[in-house]
Amino acid sequence: MRPAVGDIADAARYYIGLNPTVETAAHHLREWAGGLDGADALTVQAEAEALVGVLKDLEITGGRKLIGAALRACQVVSDAESAQGTSIDLDDPEPWHDPVNGISLLNELRRTFLRFLALPEHADVALALWPLYTHAHDLFDVSPFLGITSPEMRCGKTRTLELLSLMVRRALPAANVTPAALFRTVEKYAPTLLIDEADTFAKRNDELRGILNSGHRRATAYIIRTTGDEHEPRRFSTWCPKAYALIGRMPETVMDRSIVVTMRRRAPHEETERLYASELEADMNIARRQMARWVADHVQALSAADPELPTSLDDRAADNWRPIIAIADEAGGDWPRLAREAAIKLSASSGDNSSTRVLLLRDIRDLFTHRGTDRLASQEIVEELSRMEERPWPEWRNGKPMTKRALAKQLEPFGIRPKGIRIADRTPRGYLRDEMLDAFTRYLTPKSATPQQVANGEESSEAFERNITDDVALSEESESPRGLRHVADVAVNRTGVERTRQPT
Repeated sequence: MRPAVGDIADAARYYIGLNPTVETAAHHLREWAGGLDGADALTVQAEAEALVGVLKDLEITGGRKLIGAALRACQVVSDAESAQGTSIDLDDPEPWHDPVNGISLLNELRRTFLRFLALPEHADVALALWPLYTHAHDLFDVSPFLGITSPEMRCGKTRTLELLSLMVRRALPAANVTPAALFRTVEKYAPTLLIDEADTFAKRNDELRGILNSGHRRATAYIIRTTGDEHEPRRFSTWCPKAYALIGRMPETVMDRSIVVTMRRRAPHEETERLYASELEADMNIARRQMARWVADHVQALSAADPELPTSLDDRAADNWRPIIAIADEAGGDWPRLAREAAIKLSASSGDNSSTRVLLLRDIRDLFTHRGTDRLASQEIVEELSRMEERPWPEWRNGKPMTKRALAKQLEPFGIRPKGIRIADRTPRGYLRDEMLDAFTRYLTPKSATPQQVANGEESSEAFERNITDDVALSEESESPRGLRHVADVAVNRTGVERTRQPT
């Protein structure tokens, strides 16, 4: 039984009164609204009016708006409203009756994507592997998001999600979702979430992004919320496969956890078939059953998989691609090579996922290298940064370039601070390369490391020290896909995954 309205008001008066701020009120109102499950509309209204009076007495303005926002955030609805909509019914496919050849299965999935989409290079490989991964999701400890991005509308994002919905395990498409609905749905159904138009709601919702991000690693794929009349703390799972589509980019915390496919509008010479999902449904139902059977037959190998990864991938990209490459290795044929090439190419072309501070650190490192010097004045750095039109520095604040003070503020978290330095007959405030070397080594990959050094893992601070003083800037060719594919080949050859495999 719910407490009396007066008791609820008294509790609010006590807890909010301890620190009568909007933030305290918002926290308490969220807890109150979260415990309203099952309450009828009259009860909700009575309690809300009582709380409005409490907030007014505590001189907290906007009380009615705060309460309305709390109710919307927790999706409190009347009994009549809760009966609306359609119930969610997600079933696992029945495994196919015969053993399945993984190579043939992946080839068919790849052909399906190429029939209906004009894809960038290597995207077809990633898109073919990800649906199979959703059927094996619980065998791995990392859950990489699949990000479908584009610079403009009409680039095929929604069509891509529509195709995925026919292939993945427990597909649950949605064009909008609230934080409360998200974690409750994942806890109850463990679906594969396919979120379209994420730019319209997810980019600006910190709580929603936090819930999404928490599901990246199995060990931390939980959130804590209070429920019921007693506000009992309960743990909710956020562990499930997730794909999203949007124009532009998600915040970097999400992008960093994603395998990103950047779509582009179909060119006049590129021909694709029109997609009628109903005509594909029967074939894709067979494909889902075959994926379920293939995974069931390879559970032990996939669970124990520790694939050799291209050494050019950073730690997070390696985590994201590990389960995908493990599946490719187990399938065999050309797929181990194709998966590693896709990992390198898509990780490189998905844009710079570094934070703004790391991007700044990289530009300063490059400036030391290009100048062939071991010291730079702060004024000299900000002047050079202001000329980088493709960077945020020329319009850092209110359309004005980054200042020396802003530069120091951005570098301070790395333990880097300006000081007086000797340059010829001047002693301006600035930075010594040696005092920034530790940050360079920890947060950046040596630009002048050769492909062989990367392949051999020679990315130590000593290698960085040798390479950073090189005055010759790396040419565009040295960072080309051809050079990256060489690294992939080295990693593949070390593992021996090119060996001939027997069909499953």
